[in-house]
Amino acid sequence: MVVILLLLLPISDAFAQQSTTGPEPPPGIDRGIRVDKRSQTLADMVPAYNWHHGCGPTAVGMVVGFWDLIGPDLVPGDASTQTTEVNAMIADDSNYPICGAANSDHYQDYSCPIDYSPDLFPDRSETGGAHTDICVGDYMKT
Repeated sequence: MVVILLLLLPISDAFAQQSTTGPEPPPGIDRGIRVDKRSQTLADMVPAYNWHHGCGPTAVGMVVGFWDLIGPDLVPGDASTQTTEVNAMIADDSNYPICGAANSDHYQDYSCPIDYSPDLFPDRSETGGAHTDICVGDYMKT
């Protein structure tokens, strides 16, 4: 067995990569539109929120926060920083993100009971009794 592996070792280098063209692409390859890094700008009015009960709801929450800052009042209070109101807009946990609370909010209805794949337990959103959608996480069903 070891002898076969040693005999195959020199051949394996030929299959170690997908491209054999080298570090530069061959001539004539369309490299797409390349943006000069000096011309890039940072959208500094988009608030940078920390993760709160889901990547998707947090990302959408940042977009909502941006529109709140430049347009209509979408979030109570100041949306430029991550306040309690901003967290409630992203995924409401009534400031009690621990399973077992009697209140019906996003966290209690979608996250409890705590489970891990492949053993997933039904939550209130599936068994009934979930609250009316009030936050981004509810509408995204996360």
